[in-house]
Amino acid sequence: GSQESIDSMIAWTCIRSFLKGSIEALLEQNQVMKKELFLALGKKRCRLVATEREAVYDLFIRYQKVMAGQCLWDSCDRIAALLRRMKAAQEAGHPSFDTVRRTKIYVDEIQDYIQGDILLFFQLAGPGELFLAGDPAQSVVEGVEFRFEEIRSVGYHVAGPHHRDLIPQKPKTVTVNFRSHSGVLDTAAAILQHMFDTF
Repeated sequence: GSQESIDSMIAWTCIRSFLKGSIEALLEQNQVMKKELFLALGKKRCRLVATEREAVYDLFIRYQKVMAGQCLWDSCDRIAALLRRMKAAQEAGHPSFDTVRRTKIYVDEIQDYIQGDILLFFQLAGPGELFLAGDPAQSVVEGVEFRFEEIRSVGYHVAGPHHRDLIPQKPKTVTVNFRSHSGVLDTAAAILQHMFDTF
């Protein structure tokens, strides 16, 4: 069939970013995005044409059968399980929920995370308590389709209609590359020189 024409990394990216790792998938009872929704995603969000999406979904069904048949799970299943357990602990008033909660969370390289990961960060800290930094042009992890709009959609889901003001409308742009800022470079050079002199 047409499955052979789909590159494995493209299929894996769709599985992680949409079919299992998206907020829409995680809200489903079985935590899998419905085929109709995957086929209806906008072109800005998923660049595949309809026939490619059909082929990816067919591969995904086969993938899920292999995983289930061998009692395996992937990173999306792990995140889904963590989110389920956090929700259950919160609803039951179990002290483990408060144990894992954080007042603030700082995440760098956010472009390397899927929506499910970002949802976990929101659940751990709450809306308005995250500092997320990243550059979509510098993605390191393969298999992630990232746009900053993904963060806002997760944030809106978590914040609900009464706390949407906690979610920034636009990402803040940093205009100075602090990794190559003279102060940082001079400090690093001084530390290295001290180490060379000492050792």
